[in-house]
Amino acid sequence: MLPPRRPFALPPVFAWPLFAAWLSGCAAPSAPLASPPGASAGSEQAPGATGDRAAQSGSSTGQGVKPVGAAAGAFPAAPLPGGEEPTPDKALPELHIEALGMHVGGGKNSPEEKAPFQRALERQFPAFLGCYRLADDAWAGGSFGIDLKIARAGGAPSVEQPRTKIHGAGFQDCMLAAFGKVAFEKPKAGPTVISYSVMFTLGKAKR
Repeated sequence: MLPPRRPFALPPVFAWPLFAAWLSGCAAPSAPLASPPGASAGSEQAPGATGDRAAQSGSSTGQGVKPVGAAAGAFPAAPLPGGEEPTPDKALPELHIEALGMHVGGGKNSPEEKAPFQRALERQFPAFLGCYRLADDAWAGGSFGIDLKIARAGGAPSVEQPRTKIHGAGFQDCMLAAFGKVAFEKPKAGPTVISYSVMFTLGKAKR
């Protein structure tokens, strides 16, 4: 019969160094990781800081972060100044001027005969429209007639016998001055007198 075996144990000379190593490993806390070069002490990142910097990095590189929730919706169109809507029906009416009639004294009064006189007079239409600003009732419209004496050499005529029912301080004087600045060509038939009239009409605005 074999003698009883003792429990296995290391001799004291070997057991003490191993126990000391085990004890020091349990007691010593793990050292923190070294901070990267250039980082100041205490610059620990708060939760969410990484996400914030990522968003800022995306915006700096031109890649914006898409908005979420209500911010993702389209913005409404900005109203007009004063909150008013466009009102085309209240636009100012357009002023028109056209030749109403022409008579060449002692002539044939053919379109070919009248053409050079008409060309010269139409060049003054902008000046005539400027005179209409002086009319008392712009909505009324109306005509203005006059006799023009053209010299043999042409050029500016002398004005006589103005005819109009358009009232307004300075309107008639303005028209006389504008007609007096017409530069006519040299008449083929020599000195010529023409009777001429224009019509002013104003478009009616919707009400």
